[in-house]
Amino acid sequence: LKDARHPLINDENVVPITFTMEEGISGVFITGPNTGGKTVAMKTIGLAVLLMLCGLPVLADQSSEIPFFRRLFADIGDEQSIEQSLSTFSSHISRIIRIIGSVEGDSLVLLDELGAGTDPVEGSALSIAIIERLLEKSRLILTTHLTPIKLYAMERSDVENASVEFDVSSLRPTYRLLMGIPGSSNAIEVSKRLGLPPEIIERARSYMDSEARDLEAVIGKLHRERSSLEEERRGLLKTRNELEEKIQEFEEKLSMIKEKRYREVSREIDELEERLGSIIKDIERAISQSRSSSERDKVAAVKRLNELKREVELFGSAATDKGDSVIPAIGDSVKLIDSGAEGTVREFDGDRVVIDSGKITLKVPLSRVQVIGKVTAESGLSSLELDNQSISQEIDIRGSITEDVPIIIDDFLQMLKTNGKKQGYIIHGKGTGKLAEGVWSYLRRTRGVKSFRIGTPSEGGSGVTVVEV
Repeated sequence: LKDARHPLINDENVVPITFTMEEGISGVFITGPNTGGKTVAMKTIGLAVLLMLCGLPVLADQSSEIPFFRRLFADIGDEQSIEQSLSTFSSHISRIIRIIGSVEGDSLVLLDELGAGTDPVEGSALSIAIIERLLEKSRLILTTHLTPIKLYAMERSDVENASVEFDVSSLRPTYRLLMGIPGSSNAIEVSKRLGLPPEIIERARSYMDSEARDLEAVIGKLHRERSSLEEERRGLLKTRNELEEKIQEFEEKLSMIKEKRYREVSREIDELEERLGSIIKDIERAISQSRSSSERDKVAAVKRLNELKREVELFGSAATDKGDSVIPAIGDSVKLIDSGAEGTVREFDGDRVVIDSGKITLKVPLSRVQVIGKVTAESGLSSLELDNQSISQEIDIRGSITEDVPIIIDDFLQMLKTNGKKQGYIIHGKGTGKLAEGVWSYLRRTRGVKSFRIGTPSEGGSGVTVVEV
């Protein structure tokens, strides 16, 4: 049960509890001070089981899991009766006798304050005998104050201790259920904080046997260590939240920088497109003049066409430079557009970028930077943009597994497109044919693939797939 709530406690006052009974655990013993919430915790667990069996909503996190119990038995509360001459102890024992006679496999038994109402020594011995009998046939959850029962739980691998938390400094229960740690009644500590004279406190401790004192000391240490770990966890959670906020802030700033750079590049491309339109009109006029003019005019028109051709080539180069501009990342290799100086991106400062260029550190506007090499995710090394003629049009995936095919092929196709290659060769070998089938299956459903075929004998035959993009 995760964050389970008692259905009869209003939302303002309820404290959700998380309770686990792992596989192999048959019993959970809940200990702690009076009015600490032990009984409410056990009732919350029992009601959750009953609600589930009735097909009704359970007030707990949806990740909670509740096993199916055929029968549920409970001895909760004090039903002493003057008319029937039943004491607190007798009323508990009477119900436990009926439970023992009725319990069977797939049963859950809830016992509140087992061993109460009688001598602690005899009550502990009797309680342990009852526990052993019930654990033979059922799952058991109980609450108790008795120290021998806490020790008994520690000795059995199929039984787990739990406790309700008590804040000794404020003398108030927190009502939180702590799994794996036994509780303490805190009677002496509470009395000390309330002002009982120190000599009485020390005398009381002297009357406790050494085993009980040692147990209380261990329990106290466990609770202090848990509180320390909880505080450390909250600190780590706070740090993580702060880091997430900073990451979000960085991503927002980066998005703004990218947007600004995008607008700048878009404006420059618009200017280049406008210039191209003007060049096209000049070409059309020159062609028209060459058709209708004299030989002398035709020579002049041809000369003008050659000049316009050169302008188109220069435009294409400029447009490619602008179109290929990307936002650099830390570690990317970059070049300054105006001076041609090269370096590596170290960090960002607003809309400016800090670049290490040899022994010199430069801080320049982002608009003056052109990326010439990206950092790869796997190696962290710069993957430089090579001359188009030196880009390999083949990839050897022999030895790869079919599950890796989509990632490998995606990267390869993207490389072909980025560098203007229309055709590529995927070397997968022949083997069993499973890798080749994986390649073909993925190419069939990949957008941007015009066609693909088995290689010719000179290309490698059936061990190679030729793809067109």
